[in-house]
Amino acid sequence: VLSSETLSDCLPAAWQLLLEPNQQVSAAAAALMILAAVKAPSQAAHIMDAGLRHPQANVRINAILRFKVLWKMRHQVWCRMEDGAQMTFKVPPPGIEFTLPSPKIGIESLPVVDPPWMPLVNTKVEEVTAISQESHRSLVTATKTRKKQQTELIKMALQAREDKKRSERENFMVTTIPVTIQAAYEPSLHHGAGDDHDEAPGGDEETADGQPRNASHHIHAAQSLFPSCLCSAVIQIINLLDDAAVTSDGCAVYEVAYQVIWNCLVEDSALFLRYILERLTRDNQ
Repeated sequence: VLSSETLSDCLPAAWQLLLEPNQQVSAAAAALMILAAVKAPSQAAHIMDAGLRHPQANVRINAILRFKVLWKMRHQVWCRMEDGAQMTFKVPPPGIEFTLPSPKIGIESLPVVDPPWMPLVNTKVEEVTAISQESHRSLVTATKTRKKQQTELIKMALQAREDKKRSERENFMVTTIPVTIQAAYEPSLHHGAGDDHDEAPGGDEETADGQPRNASHHIHAAQSLFPSCLCSAVIQIINLLDDAAVTSDGCAVYEVAYQVIWNCLVEDSALFLRYILERLTRDNQ
């Protein structure tokens, strides 16, 4: 187990490696910096604040992008640690003090209309036939057979359903949902968990072959780790919305800050504003 001094010494190198093109190097650096921020919160906050307050615009933009990498990799920390790390590496709880249960920040995003990341399910002919028969009850004329009429009704019902989905897709605001989190949904894992639960109604801890059941198979979502000291950079990033400086390649600081703030608020607004809420809910601070 690394000491706090060793982790704090790794902070500058991890901060610089966050924007590496290699995704594995960037993810490992993000996980190391998040772990170091738990043990050395003041040093981590100082490094981030120095980058966000740098006089050069490109350095400030890179600092915002590094925060974005840390935010994206908050689910990768426990996965990259050893087995049983949650038992030895203790993370302090959030310092938010509430006397009553508080409502959630923001509103729930609407369900995605016809999401492309979900498995394609073909429409059953029986369902379409039942719908078409209810909406189109007409007599069979002498020039049209019942089979031909049923075929036309099915085509009309399928076309109407496709037109409805297309209209809903065109009117849906995809920027209001966390696309990355929802697109990572794997239906087979959830179905597999339900099958395993049904196979052992008696609560037996072993399978039919006598092998112990793997408890980690039921864990489908990785637990996130994002300490409050990293959330302290949120205040400076919000202040950068008034920064109109432009780099040599035409990137404005406020545009990058706006995009990062929007993505963070859409994904987890409570976590993004946790540092501010911790200060607001304490009487002596």
